[in-house]
Amino acid sequence: AHMDVDFALRALQQLEEGLSDLYDWFADGLTADGEAEALFRRLANEERRHTRLVQYQRRLVRSEPKLEYTLAFDAGAVVDALADVERARSRPEPPDLDGALRSACALEARAAEAHSGLILRAGEPSLAALLTRLSGEDLGHADGLRRLALARGLDPGAWGTGAAGAGGEE
Repeated sequence: AHMDVDFALRALQQLEEGLSDLYDWFADGLTADGEAEALFRRLANEERRHTRLVQYQRRLVRSEPKLEYTLAFDAGAVVDALADVERARSRPEPPDLDGALRSACALEARAAEAHSGLILRAGEPSLAALLTRLSGEDLGHADGLRRLALARGLDPGAWGTGAAGAGGEE
């Protein structure tokens, strides 16, 4: 069971690292808009903090061979979220504000889905607490992105309700 949990946490770590890199890239493209740049820098920093939390949890799992972990892991949700991050980052130039907000809202919804898709059935409560925290913070990120969109006269509507827009387009 330890290998399964480590695999799941490694995939989540890659997702958090990818999001932090993507948000820094978005911020690089929005330097003329101080508020938007600051929002994406803050999100990038929070994703780096998430990466460190997942790394810490991985170390705990590996250092406690006596603990029994049982995890129902839907690798598809994390793999899909990672693919969305890579697709968004593969563009030659960062998107404009509308594209960055759309993409980030969709990606945060995907990340929250990936975190909540890891269901701890038994064993270590700190792992369940971490996943619940990450999912909640991702939903908070999406709310902040939507608030900026509304403040700028954009209509976030159903942004973040699925894969649509994860690459910065409809």
